[in-house]
Amino acid sequence: MAACKDCGKQLGAFEKKYPVKEAGVSGVICAACRQKPRLCSGCGAQIDRLAKHRVFKDGTFLCNACYEERKKKQAQKQVQVTQPEQQFTAGYKGGFAGYAKQQVLTFRIGATQVSVEQVGLSGFGKRKLLWTMPYDKIKEIRIDTAEKITATRLLLTGVFAFALKKKQHYLVISFEDEHGMMQNPVFEGILINKILEAVYPQVGAARTRTPLVEQQPQQPQAAPQQPQQATIDAAEQIKKLGELRDQGLLTEQEFDSKKQELLARM
Repeated sequence: MAACKDCGKQLGAFEKKYPVKEAGVSGVICAACRQKPRLCSGCGAQIDRLAKHRVFKDGTFLCNACYEERKKKQAQKQVQVTQPEQQFTAGYKGGFAGYAKQQVLTFRIGATQVSVEQVGLSGFGKRKLLWTMPYDKIKEIRIDTAEKITATRLLLTGVFAFALKKKQHYLVISFEDEHGMMQNPVFEGILINKILEAVYPQVGAARTRTPLVEQQPQQPQAAPQQPQQATIDAAEQIKKLGELRDQGLLTEQEFDSKKQELLARM
């Protein structure tokens, strides 16, 4: 003899039984329990216990449509997995105020910023974070030869910049630090093109997400409608001149002369 999984009633051999599987548990329900309203917690529709639906361990009911929509959203969240950080190394030549030591540093390309770190001589051991460059604070990133780096940039990038080899290519990053000061570190190495390829799209995306207010064009103010106002004033004066003429205070010739003057100004 089977029992209803909802109310626990013992069901005889000839009583109507409805097989269901909910929350991973199979069983049968009686006719009375099948008629009890079960509402979908998603859309509020009444659920037929024998139709395809889902019941969760917390007692939540979802119709099949709401369940599929929930699965779709969960799948989208899984797709939006943060990409692993990329790491590159490059030789630091100078340009960051307060850090003058020329050595190989590590670039960690993250989701929101570039972290520049110092590592041990063997490449292992504890890392030391030197500075970060948020993508929305990077004003310019490019590769230049020493010949193309201007004298102004040489002064900004420190004394080491004067020792740059003329034919060699260097990575130059201009960004605003946490104190609002412009920093212009210069790097060399065989991976500087890879760094540029990894960072440049992130900088463009950051600018799209947070457009600068000063870059937004101001709406031009409507120019005052002077010609229209002048037309109204002239029409009023002509009307008054017509009244003076009708009163005999102006001759027809004087009226026509003044009228022509006013019309010429319109």
